[in-house]
Order: sequence, then structure tokens, then C-alpha cells
Amino acid sequence: MTARPESDQTPAHRASLDFFNRLIPCLITAGHYALRLQSQLSQQTQTKEGDEWQSALTDADIGVQQYIEAIVLAEFPGWDFFGEEHAATCNTLYFPKGADACIMLDPINGTRLYRDGSPYFDILVSLRWQGRLIATLSYHPALARLYGSSLYAPSFVLYGDQLENIQPLRAIPNADAPLGVYQCPQAMIDALQSVHPLFDFSRDYAPEDPRCALNSMFSGQLAGYLMLDCAVLDVGATAFAVTRLGGTATKPDGSELAALAKFEPEQREDLLVTWSPKLHESLVQNITASGYTVAPS
Repeated sequence: MTARPESDQTPAHRASLDFFNRLIPCLITAGHYALRLQSQLSQQTQTKEGDEWQSALTDADIGVQQYIEAIVLAEFPGWDFFGEEHAATCNTLYFPKGADACIMLDPINGTRLYRDGSPYFDILVSLRWQGRLIATLSYHPALARLYGSSLYAPSFVLYGDQLENIQPLRAIPNADAPLGVYQCPQAMIDALQSVHPLFDFSRDYAPEDPRCALNSMFSGQLAGYLMLDCAVLDVGATAFAVTRLGGTATKPDGSELAALAKFEPEQREDLLVTWSPKLHESLVQNITASGYTVAPS
């Protein structure tokens, strides 16, 4: 990652570099820990409210979050922090609320996949500066693959654990790949199936299927995704990464996805993310024709 001279960097740019430099090695360590636990998971797992995608909770979720929390408290004492499992850890009270920089973590993104022995879960961490999402890291420990995106530098991918193996990330759009859908009403499904093949994250779920992970957009296995009423912590971070590679992210009716500029990790959002502008336009037309309207903010 080539950086401008420090004298030319804004505070947000410097924060993003610190975020990458410190958090990449930590994510790799956290990933090794998560893999160690995955094969030893207790049959008795905890649950939260929601469907199978939203309710799964394991010891690894809590362990990874506590580890990253400790790193942030030690290395970035002036930064705020939000973790998906904040209710299960003891560190939340020690972060300065309202700080310019805020790290946001989904400790096991795809806990359902993780619990079911799939290699396609990831650890997802993002950086917000004064409310705006400016950087993300997504690490798939079982695949030994890490994706990084920033407002201030080209997107990159790391294969393996050695930082010198960082390479530019180039997406592989595939016009024939399906559109991933989640929590869409049947009328919308019917309207979209006439335009493009679909992969339903709930109906078509299989732990061994890489399309269950949103990052499969980068390898050409999904053409995009349409998700309704989802927390932006994870789906919004992936949308940001896609836009940094030239993709499009909007609300399903084509209107602006303002959540990236004012990123609240627990905010629930409807969003449509694709590589192809032509496909995006066609999907928007059919979504609108199905009777969909944007809920008031």
C-alpha cells in the first residue's frame, strides 16, 4: 500500500493507515484462534433473536471480539469501538464515545457458516471517521485470504499470512452469476427471476457453497446481492468494498444509500449491490414493479 508523504495526509488518512498496519496482523491471529475453536465447538450453542443467519452465537464470536477490543484499548486509546457482541463483553464501557475514529467489528461474520463447519466465514472489521465509513478489512482464515478497502488507497488482497504477499485486488465480475437475495417477499422474487438467476441465502443455503459469503462477489460467484432489513455492520461494509472497485450500491429503488456516509452499525437497511450498471438498472425497475417502496428513514 503506497502512502502519500505524512505531511500530505489528512487525520482520516493517517487513521486508515494505522488501522491497516495494526489490525491486519491481529486479524490473522484472531483467525487462527477461530479456526482452532471451530473444530471443537460445543453442540450447545447460544442463540440471539432472528433467523438462522442472525441468531447463531458461539464462543469464538465473544473470544475474537474481546481480543480485538483489548488491542484497540491498548493501541488506540482515543478511538471508539463497536462490536456486534457488545452485550456479551466487559470492555464496552472503556471506549470514548463520540471519538472521531471508531472501529466496528463483526467478530464472526457468518456465524451460521462457522457453526456448520464451513470455510467461508470471515472476521470483518471497519473504520469510521466522523461518521463516514473509510476502510474495511475482511479475513477468511480457512481460505487464508484477506480483503482490504479504503477511501485513500487501491483495494488489496493478501494470500496467506505474510504481509509482503499483499496484491492489488481486481474483481472478477461474472454476468452469469446469480444475484444473492435475503428476506425478499415472494412478489419481488417472482419479478426478479424473470430478469436474472437468484441465489436465496436462506432457501439455497449449504455450508459448502461459497455463494453463501458476500465476498464471493470478488471471485465472480455472485453478480451482486439484494438484502432487506439487515444491519449495515456487515452488508454495508461489503457494499463499501464493492463500490471502491467500481460497483454500485443503492437502496433497492435506486435511490442513494446514505448509510455509507453516515454509518451506524446497528442501523437496518435495504440495499442492492451489483457490478453491472445495466443489471442494476434492470433490477431496480423490476423491484419497483413488484410493489416495493423505501421505508421512511
